[in-house]
Amino acid sequence: MIVSGETINHHIEENEVNRYLYEYDNISTWLAETLDGNMRTSFEFSFYGNELYGHDGTRLGKVFYDSLSEAERIARERPNLAFQLRRAHIEEQEYQDMLKMGRGELPNTMIVVSDFPPELMDAKEDVGGYNVSRKQTMLRVIYLRPDGRLVMTSQSLDLSDPYALDAIYDYFGIKPQPGERLGQRIYTKLQAEDQPYIIDKLMGVYDRTLSERYGGNWQAGRKGQNTSNTYDFVLRQHDLLDMFVMTRLNNPSAAEEMLYNLAAAIERRKTSEETPHHSALLYSNLSQGYAMTDALQYELMIAGSNARANGRSYSGCGASLSGGGEMGTLEQLHQLGYGNKLKDKDEYKFDKKTFCRICQDPPKPNDKPKMCGPCNICRACDPNASKI
Repeated sequence: MIVSGETINHHIEENEVNRYLYEYDNISTWLAETLDGNMRTSFEFSFYGNELYGHDGTRLGKVFYDSLSEAERIARERPNLAFQLRRAHIEEQEYQDMLKMGRGELPNTMIVVSDFPPELMDAKEDVGGYNVSRKQTMLRVIYLRPDGRLVMTSQSLDLSDPYALDAIYDYFGIKPQPGERLGQRIYTKLQAEDQPYIIDKLMGVYDRTLSERYGGNWQAGRKGQNTSNTYDFVLRQHDLLDMFVMTRLNNPSAAEEMLYNLAAAIERRKTSEETPHHSALLYSNLSQGYAMTDALQYELMIAGSNARANGRSYSGCGASLSGGGEMGTLEQLHQLGYGNKLKDKDEYKFDKKTFCRICQDPPKPNDKPKMCGPCNICRACDPNASKI
Protein backbone atom coordinates (compact mmCIF):
# COMPACT_ATOMS: atom_id res chain seq x y z
CA MET A 1 0.00 0.00 0.00
CA ILE A 2 1.23 3.52 -0.73
CA VAL A 3 1.06 4.69 2.90
CA SER A 4 4.15 3.73 4.91
CA GLY A 5 5.03 4.37 8.51
CA GLU A 6 7.93 6.62 7.47
CA THR A 7 5.60 9.10 5.78
CA ILE A 8 3.45 9.70 8.86
CA ASN A 9 4.60 12.13 11.49
CA HIS A 10 5.79 10.12 14.48
CA HIS A 11 3.99 12.52 16.82
CA ILE A 12 0.59 11.22 15.65
CA GLU A 13 -1.17 8.96 18.08
CA GLU A 14 -1.27 5.34 16.92
CA ASN A 15 -5.06 5.09 17.06
CA GLU A 16 -5.38 8.16 14.79
CA VAL A 17 -3.07 6.57 12.26
CA ASN A 18 -5.05 3.34 12.39
CA ARG A 19 -8.31 5.23 11.82
CA TYR A 20 -6.75 6.99 8.85
CA LEU A 21 -5.52 3.75 7.29
CA TYR A 22 -8.84 2.01 7.93
CA GLU A 23 -10.83 4.74 6.18
CA TYR A 24 -8.24 4.96 3.38
CA ASP A 25 -8.50 1.25 2.68
CA ASN A 26 -12.31 1.27 2.78
CA ILE A 27 -12.75 4.12 0.30
CA SER A 28 -10.02 2.77 -2.01
CA THR A 29 -11.72 -0.63 -2.18
CA TRP A 30 -15.16 0.86 -2.81
CA LEU A 31 -13.90 3.17 -5.55
CA ALA A 32 -12.09 0.27 -7.24
CA GLU A 33 -15.37 -1.65 -7.33
CA THR A 34 -17.20 1.28 -8.93
CA LEU A 35 -14.54 1.44 -11.68
CA ASP A 36 -14.42 -2.27 -12.36
CA GLY A 37 -17.44 -2.16 -14.67
CA ASN A 38 -18.61 -5.55 -13.41
CA MET A 39 -21.88 -4.26 -11.99
CA ARG A 40 -23.94 -6.17 -9.42
CA THR A 41 -26.95 -4.49 -7.84
CA SER A 42 -29.71 -5.78 -5.59
CA PHE A 43 -32.84 -4.15 -4.21
CA GLU A 44 -35.94 -5.27 -2.27
CA PHE A 45 -39.57 -4.40 -2.92
CA SER A 46 -42.73 -4.97 -0.87
CA PHE A 47 -46.14 -6.35 -1.80
CA TYR A 48 -49.27 -4.54 -0.60
CA GLY A 49 -52.53 -5.73 -2.07
CA ASN A 50 -51.86 -6.44 -5.71
CA GLU A 51 -48.97 -4.02 -6.15
CA LEU A 52 -45.23 -3.77 -5.56
CA TYR A 53 -43.75 -0.75 -3.79
CA GLY A 54 -40.26 0.64 -3.46
CA HIS A 55 -38.75 1.85 -0.19
CA ASP A 56 -39.92 5.40 -1.00
CA GLY A 57 -43.53 4.32 -1.52
CA THR A 58 -43.41 4.45 -5.32
CA ARG A 59 -45.67 1.96 -7.10
CA LEU A 60 -43.65 -0.16 -9.53
CA GLY A 61 -46.61 -0.33 -11.89
CA LYS A 62 -46.48 3.43 -12.42
CA VAL A 63 -42.77 3.29 -13.29
CA PHE A 64 -43.27 0.55 -15.88
CA TYR A 65 -46.34 2.19 -17.43
CA ASP A 66 -44.60 5.58 -17.60
CA SER A 67 -41.64 3.94 -19.31
CA LEU A 68 -43.99 2.35 -21.83
CA SER A 69 -45.68 5.68 -22.59
CA GLU A 70 -42.31 7.38 -23.07
CA ALA A 71 -41.14 4.61 -25.41
CA GLU A 72 -44.36 4.95 -27.44
CA ARG A 73 -43.76 8.67 -27.87
CA ILE A 74 -40.12 8.22 -28.91
CA ALA A 75 -41.10 5.49 -31.39
CA ARG A 76 -43.61 7.84 -33.03
CA GLU A 77 -41.18 10.71 -33.29
CA ARG A 78 -37.98 8.75 -34.00
CA PRO A 79 -38.88 5.44 -35.70
CA ASN A 80 -35.26 4.24 -35.82
CA LEU A 81 -35.42 4.02 -32.01
CA ALA A 82 -38.64 1.99 -31.98
CA PHE A 83 -36.84 -1.11 -30.70
CA GLN A 84 -37.07 0.39 -27.21
CA LEU A 85 -40.86 0.23 -27.44
CA ARG A 86 -40.72 -3.51 -28.04
CA ARG A 87 -38.46 -3.90 -25.02
CA ALA A 88 -40.70 -1.70 -22.86
CA HIS A 89 -43.66 -3.96 -23.65
CA ILE A 90 -41.63 -7.03 -22.68
CA GLU A 91 -40.48 -5.42 -19.42
CA GLU A 92 -44.08 -4.54 -18.55
CA GLN A 93 -44.94 -8.22 -19.03
CA GLU A 94 -42.03 -9.06 -16.73
CA TYR A 95 -43.58 -6.76 -14.12
CA GLN A 96 -46.90 -8.64 -14.50
CA ASP A 97 -45.01 -11.87 -13.81
CA MET A 98 -43.66 -10.34 -10.60
CA LEU A 99 -47.23 -9.75 -9.46
CA LYS A 100 -48.09 -13.35 -10.32
CA MET A 101 -45.15 -14.50 -8.19
CA GLY A 102 -46.55 -12.50 -5.30
CA ARG A 103 -49.96 -14.16 -5.75
CA GLY A 104 -48.38 -17.62 -5.84
CA GLU A 105 -49.26 -18.18 -9.50
CA LEU A 106 -45.63 -18.66 -10.58
CA PRO A 107 -42.59 -20.34 -8.99
CA ASN A 108 -40.65 -18.32 -6.44
CA THR A 109 -37.71 -17.49 -8.74
CA MET A 110 -37.55 -15.90 -12.19
CA ILE A 111 -34.43 -15.45 -14.33
CA VAL A 112 -34.39 -12.79 -17.06
CA VAL A 113 -31.70 -12.52 -19.73
CA SER A 114 -31.99 -8.88 -20.82
CA ASP A 115 -29.65 -9.13 -23.78
CA PHE A 116 -28.25 -6.31 -25.90
CA PRO A 117 -30.75 -5.06 -28.53
CA PRO A 118 -30.16 -6.91 -31.83
CA GLU A 119 -30.74 -3.66 -33.72
CA LEU A 120 -27.55 -2.22 -32.21
CA MET A 121 -25.27 -5.23 -32.61
CA ASP A 122 -23.64 -3.71 -35.71
CA ALA A 123 -23.70 -0.11 -34.47
CA LYS A 124 -20.35 1.68 -34.50
CA GLU A 125 -21.20 4.32 -31.91
CA ASP A 126 -23.14 4.29 -28.65
CA VAL A 127 -26.86 4.99 -28.90
CA GLY A 128 -28.33 6.44 -25.73
CA GLY A 129 -27.33 4.33 -22.74
CA TYR A 130 -26.33 1.34 -24.87
CA ASN A 131 -22.57 0.79 -24.99
CA VAL A 132 -21.82 -0.81 -28.36
CA SER A 133 -18.26 -1.77 -27.44
CA ARG A 134 -19.26 -3.78 -24.37
CA LYS A 135 -22.70 -4.97 -25.60
CA GLN A 136 -23.80 -5.78 -22.07
CA THR A 137 -26.55 -8.17 -21.07
CA MET A 138 -28.24 -7.53 -17.74
CA LEU A 139 -28.84 -10.89 -16.10
CA ARG A 140 -31.68 -10.49 -13.60
CA VAL A 141 -32.67 -12.91 -10.85
CA ILE A 142 -36.00 -12.04 -9.22
CA TYR A 143 -37.11 -14.10 -6.25
CA LEU A 144 -39.82 -14.11 -3.64
CA ARG A 145 -38.57 -14.56 -0.09
CA PRO A 146 -40.53 -16.50 2.54
CA ASP A 147 -41.32 -13.18 4.27
CA GLY A 148 -43.17 -12.02 1.14
CA ARG A 149 -40.63 -9.43 -0.03
CA LEU A 150 -39.44 -9.49 -3.64
CA VAL A 151 -35.70 -9.27 -4.26
CA MET A 152 -34.30 -8.21 -7.65
CA THR A 153 -30.60 -8.72 -8.35
CA SER A 154 -28.87 -7.89 -11.62
CA GLN A 155 -25.42 -8.73 -12.97
CA SER A 156 -23.87 -7.17 -16.05
CA LEU A 157 -22.40 -9.59 -18.61
CA ASP A 158 -20.23 -8.12 -21.34
CA LEU A 159 -20.41 -9.19 -25.02
CA SER A 160 -23.92 -10.71 -24.95
CA ASP A 161 -22.28 -13.78 -26.47
CA PRO A 162 -25.12 -15.93 -27.87
CA TYR A 163 -23.50 -19.28 -27.06
CA ALA A 164 -22.71 -18.28 -23.49
CA LEU A 165 -26.22 -16.85 -22.99
CA ASP A 166 -27.76 -20.04 -24.34
CA ALA A 167 -25.68 -21.97 -21.81
CA ILE A 168 -27.65 -20.23 -19.05
CA TYR A 169 -30.86 -21.69 -20.48
CA ASP A 170 -29.18 -25.08 -20.88
CA TYR A 171 -28.39 -24.99 -17.15
CA PHE A 172 -32.16 -25.27 -16.60
CA GLY A 173 -32.67 -27.78 -19.42
CA ILE A 174 -34.25 -25.18 -21.72
CA LYS A 175 -33.51 -24.46 -25.37
CA PRO A 176 -34.23 -20.78 -26.14
CA GLN A 177 -35.87 -19.67 -29.36
CA PRO A 178 -33.69 -17.82 -31.91
CA GLY A 179 -33.57 -14.06 -31.54
CA GLU A 180 -33.93 -11.74 -28.58
CA ARG A 181 -33.89 -13.44 -25.19
CA LEU A 182 -35.35 -10.61 -23.11
CA GLY A 183 -38.88 -12.05 -23.26
CA GLN A 184 -37.77 -15.67 -22.77
CA ARG A 185 -38.00 -15.74 -19.00
CA ILE A 186 -36.98 -18.76 -16.93
CA TYR A 187 -39.12 -19.88 -13.97
CA THR A 188 -37.85 -22.19 -11.28
CA LYS A 189 -38.53 -23.06 -7.66
CA LEU A 190 -35.56 -22.79 -5.33
CA GLN A 191 -34.97 -23.23 -1.64
CA ALA A 192 -34.76 -19.89 0.16
CA GLU A 193 -31.13 -20.47 1.11
CA ASP A 194 -30.20 -21.08 -2.55
CA GLN A 195 -31.92 -18.03 -4.06
CA PRO A 196 -29.22 -15.42 -3.27
CA TYR A 197 -26.50 -17.55 -4.89
CA ILE A 198 -28.08 -18.57 -8.19
CA ILE A 199 -26.84 -15.41 -9.92
CA ASP A 200 -23.23 -16.35 -9.09
CA LYS A 201 -23.79 -19.82 -10.52
CA LEU A 202 -25.24 -18.41 -13.74
CA MET A 203 -22.44 -15.89 -14.16
CA GLY A 204 -20.05 -18.82 -13.74
CA VAL A 205 -21.89 -20.73 -16.48
CA TYR A 206 -21.54 -17.74 -18.80
CA ASP A 207 -17.83 -17.25 -18.08
CA ARG A 208 -16.93 -20.94 -18.33
CA THR A 209 -18.62 -21.13 -21.73
CA LEU A 210 -16.55 -18.17 -22.94
CA SER A 211 -13.39 -19.80 -21.59
CA GLU A 212 -14.18 -23.07 -23.39
CA ARG A 213 -14.88 -21.31 -26.69
CA TYR A 214 -12.21 -18.62 -26.70
CA GLY A 215 -9.66 -19.63 -24.06
CA GLY A 216 -8.40 -17.59 -21.14
CA ASN A 217 -10.05 -16.55 -17.92
CA TRP A 218 -13.28 -14.54 -17.95
CA GLN A 219 -15.18 -12.56 -15.36
CA ALA A 220 -18.67 -11.26 -16.16
CA GLY A 221 -17.86 -11.51 -19.86
CA ARG A 222 -14.54 -9.68 -19.67
CA LYS A 223 -11.41 -11.60 -20.59
CA GLY A 224 -8.49 -11.49 -18.21
CA GLN A 225 -10.24 -8.85 -16.12
CA ASN A 226 -8.09 -8.11 -13.10
CA THR A 227 -9.77 -6.05 -10.42
CA SER A 228 -6.36 -5.18 -8.97
CA ASN A 229 -5.81 -2.97 -12.02
CA THR A 230 -8.58 -0.62 -10.95
CA TYR A 231 -7.47 -0.82 -7.32
CA ASP A 232 -3.93 0.16 -8.22
CA PHE A 233 -5.24 3.07 -10.26
CA VAL A 234 -7.36 4.29 -7.34
CA LEU A 235 -4.38 4.12 -4.97
CA ARG A 236 -2.44 6.43 -7.28
CA GLN A 237 -5.01 9.20 -6.76
CA HIS A 238 -3.29 10.33 -3.55
CA ASP A 239 -4.67 13.85 -3.47
CA LEU A 240 -8.34 12.91 -3.80
CA LEU A 241 -8.11 9.99 -1.38
CA ASP A 242 -6.29 12.00 1.28
CA MET A 243 -8.76 14.85 0.93
CA PHE A 244 -11.74 12.52 1.38
CA VAL A 245 -10.30 10.56 4.31
CA MET A 246 -9.37 13.71 6.23
CA THR A 247 -12.88 15.04 5.62
CA ARG A 248 -14.34 11.73 6.81
CA LEU A 249 -12.35 11.92 10.04
CA ASN A 250 -13.19 15.56 10.76
CA ASN A 251 -16.68 15.94 9.30
CA PRO A 252 -18.43 12.64 8.42
CA SER A 253 -21.59 14.31 7.11
CA ALA A 254 -19.57 16.46 4.70
CA ALA A 255 -17.75 13.34 3.51
CA GLU A 256 -21.05 11.62 2.72
CA GLU A 257 -22.09 14.60 0.62
CA MET A 258 -18.70 14.50 -1.12
CA LEU A 259 -18.78 10.78 -1.96
CA TYR A 260 -20.72 10.99 -5.24
CA ASN A 261 -18.46 13.74 -6.59
CA LEU A 262 -15.40 11.76 -5.51
CA ALA A 263 -16.54 8.66 -7.44
CA ALA A 264 -17.25 10.82 -10.48
CA ALA A 265 -13.83 12.47 -10.31
CA ILE A 266 -12.03 9.13 -9.99
CA GLU A 267 -14.02 7.77 -12.95
CA ARG A 268 -13.18 10.86 -14.99
CA ARG A 269 -9.47 10.45 -14.29
CA LYS A 270 -9.62 6.78 -15.17
CA THR A 271 -11.43 7.48 -18.44
CA SER A 272 -8.83 10.02 -19.51
CA GLU A 273 -5.95 8.20 -17.73
CA GLU A 274 -4.95 11.50 -16.15
CA THR A 275 -3.11 10.26 -13.11
CA PRO A 276 -1.58 13.06 -11.00
CA HIS A 277 2.20 13.03 -10.85
CA HIS A 278 2.34 14.31 -7.32
CA SER A 279 0.32 14.27 -4.15
CA ALA A 280 -1.19 17.66 -3.43
CA LEU A 281 -1.32 16.81 0.24
CA LEU A 282 1.16 14.90 2.39
CA TYR A 283 0.14 12.54 5.14
CA SER A 284 1.83 14.82 7.66
CA ASN A 285 -1.33 16.88 7.30
CA LEU A 286 -2.80 14.50 9.85
CA SER A 287 -1.14 16.62 12.53
CA GLN A 288 -1.60 19.98 10.84
CA GLY A 289 -5.30 20.04 9.94
CA TYR A 290 -6.59 20.03 6.39
CA ALA A 291 -7.75 22.54 3.79
CA MET A 292 -9.15 21.45 0.43
CA THR A 293 -7.37 23.19 -2.45
CA ASP A 294 -9.36 25.25 -4.92
CA ALA A 295 -8.19 22.97 -7.73
CA LEU A 296 -9.57 19.85 -6.09
CA GLN A 297 -12.81 21.60 -5.18
CA TYR A 298 -13.27 22.59 -8.81
CA GLU A 299 -12.40 19.09 -10.08
CA LEU A 300 -14.97 17.48 -7.78
CA MET A 301 -17.65 20.01 -8.67
CA ILE A 302 -17.20 19.61 -12.44
CA ALA A 303 -16.97 15.81 -12.32
CA GLY A 304 -20.06 15.50 -10.11
CA SER A 305 -22.06 17.96 -12.21
CA ASN A 306 -21.28 16.11 -15.45
CA ALA A 307 -22.06 12.73 -13.89
CA ARG A 308 -25.44 13.95 -12.63
CA ALA A 309 -26.29 15.42 -16.03
CA ASN A 310 -25.56 12.02 -17.61
CA GLY A 311 -27.55 10.10 -14.99
CA ARG A 312 -24.49 8.21 -13.72
CA SER A 313 -24.77 5.95 -10.69
CA TYR A 314 -21.92 4.34 -8.78
CA SER A 315 -22.23 0.90 -7.20
CA GLY A 316 -19.83 -0.94 -4.97
CA CYS A 317 -20.11 -3.31 -2.05
CA GLY A 318 -22.05 -1.59 0.70
CA ALA A 319 -23.22 1.50 -1.18
CA SER A 320 -24.94 2.53 -4.39
CA LEU A 321 -25.13 6.22 -5.20
CA SER A 322 -27.09 8.24 -7.72
CA GLY A 323 -26.79 11.93 -8.41
CA GLY A 324 -29.68 12.68 -6.09
CA GLY A 325 -28.33 10.94 -2.98
CA GLU A 326 -30.14 7.80 -1.87
CA MET A 327 -31.67 6.03 -4.84
CA GLY A 328 -35.39 6.28 -5.37
CA THR A 329 -37.38 3.42 -6.88
CA LEU A 330 -36.96 4.76 -10.43
CA GLU A 331 -33.17 4.92 -10.07
CA GLN A 332 -33.11 1.44 -8.54
CA LEU A 333 -35.00 -0.01 -11.50
CA HIS A 334 -32.62 1.73 -13.90
CA GLN A 335 -29.71 0.13 -12.04
CA LEU A 336 -31.41 -3.24 -12.51
CA GLY A 337 -31.53 -2.68 -16.27
CA TYR A 338 -35.16 -1.62 -16.68
CA GLY A 339 -36.56 1.38 -18.45
CA ASN A 340 -35.88 3.68 -21.32
CA LYS A 341 -32.20 4.25 -22.10
CA LEU A 342 -32.98 6.64 -24.95
CA LYS A 343 -33.49 10.39 -24.87
CA ASP A 344 -34.89 12.88 -27.35
CA LYS A 345 -31.41 14.24 -28.08
CA ASP A 346 -29.85 10.83 -28.78
CA GLU A 347 -28.34 10.68 -32.24
CA TYR A 348 -27.98 7.74 -34.58
CA LYS A 349 -26.41 7.33 -37.99
CA PHE A 350 -27.68 5.88 -41.22
CA ASP A 351 -24.74 3.51 -41.59
CA LYS A 352 -26.37 0.08 -41.90
CA LYS A 353 -26.72 -1.14 -45.49
CA THR A 354 -29.94 -3.14 -45.70
CA PHE A 355 -33.46 -3.04 -47.12
CA CYS A 356 -35.62 -0.36 -45.52
CA ARG A 357 -38.46 -2.00 -43.62
CA ILE A 358 -40.84 0.76 -44.69
CA CYS A 359 -40.29 1.61 -48.34
CA GLN A 360 -38.75 -1.75 -49.31
CA ASP A 361 -41.07 -4.13 -47.50
CA PRO A 362 -40.91 -6.42 -49.35
CA PRO A 363 -37.98 -5.51 -51.65
CA LYS A 364 -38.75 -5.35 -55.38
CA PRO A 365 -36.58 -7.44 -57.74
CA ASN A 366 -34.44 -4.46 -58.75
CA ASP A 367 -34.23 -2.84 -55.31
CA LYS A 368 -30.83 -2.23 -53.80
CA PRO A 369 -30.09 -2.04 -50.07
CA LYS A 370 -30.13 1.47 -48.60
CA MET A 371 -28.19 3.06 -45.78
CA CYS A 372 -30.50 2.75 -42.78
CA GLY A 373 -30.57 3.56 -39.07
CA PRO A 374 -30.76 1.14 -36.11
CA CYS A 375 -34.30 -0.08 -36.86
CA ASN A 376 -33.61 -0.59 -40.60
CA ILE A 377 -35.40 2.59 -41.66
CA CYS A 378 -33.77 4.72 -44.35
CA ARG A 379 -33.21 8.45 -44.16
CA ALA A 380 -36.09 9.22 -46.52
CA CYS A 381 -38.56 7.33 -44.32
CA ASP A 382 -37.37 8.78 -41.02
CA PRO A 383 -39.23 12.02 -40.24
CA ASN A 384 -36.43 13.04 -37.86
CA ALA A 385 -33.61 12.49 -40.38
CA SER A 386 -33.35 16.16 -41.31
CA LYS A 387 -32.45 16.98 -37.70
CA ILE A 388 -29.61 14.46 -37.48
